[in-house]
Amino acid sequence: MSVQISAPGRSAYTDGEVHGGTGAEQAEAARGYLAYAGTCTVTDDIVEHHVEHGLFPNGEDTVLPRHATLDENHRLHLELVTPVIVDGQERGGILTWER
Repeated sequence: MSVQISAPGRSAYTDGEVHGGTGAEQAEAARGYLAYAGTCTVTDDIVEHHVEHGLFPNGEDTVLPRHATLDENHRLHLELVTPVIVDGQERGGILTWER
C-alpha cells in the first residue's frame, strides 16, 4: 500500500536539481507533501496501514487505523480512527480511493 498526497501549487527548486534546493525550499516542499508506504490489514470495517517507509520519519513503524466505508459510487473512504497532530492541533483525515 502506498499513499502520496501533494498540496497544489508547490514551488519548484530554484536550481532545478532533484536533490537540490535550499534548506528553505526543501522544508516548504516537505510541508506540502505526505507520503508513506507499507502493508495493510483489514478486520471488519477497520483498515490498518502498517507504515514501513515515509517522508515523516517518526511515522515509520507505526500503525494508522482507518474506518472504511464504501459509497454508492463504489469509492472507498478511509477515515482516521484517531486524529493526528498537525501544527499543534488535532486533525482528522479521510482518504478517498476511486477507480
